[in-house]
Amino acid sequence: MTAQELSTAIRSRANMIVFIFNNLGYQIESAIHDGPYNYIANWNYAKFASAMCTPKHTRTCNDPFASQLDKDRGLNPAFFSMQIKTQADLLSALDRINLEPWKLALLECCIQPGDVSVGLRQLAGALSETVQ
Repeated sequence: MTAQELSTAIRSRANMIVFIFNNLGYQIESAIHDGPYNYIANWNYAKFASAMCTPKHTRTCNDPFASQLDKDRGLNPAFFSMQIKTQADLLSALDRINLEPWKLALLECCIQPGDVSVGLRQLAGALSETVQ
């Protein structure tokens, strides 16, 4: 999903939930073949909502057909984002989603970089032998 697609979803008040699983890089690729190209700059996805939610992103900006409810919501961003590090964080995010169902929710789920399954490690071992 691109930033433009997110902007369109916000403007049209799509109430979807976007999960970003952040493991600080390309960990699957690192398990197969490690190299400097797998280490990327880490973004703070949880702050993305503040960049995207200016009043001009709301559907009601200069919209003569907007209902009063839409105009009132225009003052309240149609998007929120949260960083999820614990089960309690996830439960809090789900509560907020239930309280604000008209909003798009972006949830950055932080995963430990070394959190790779045994099966993936075995596959990576087999593949890395063929890559070298």
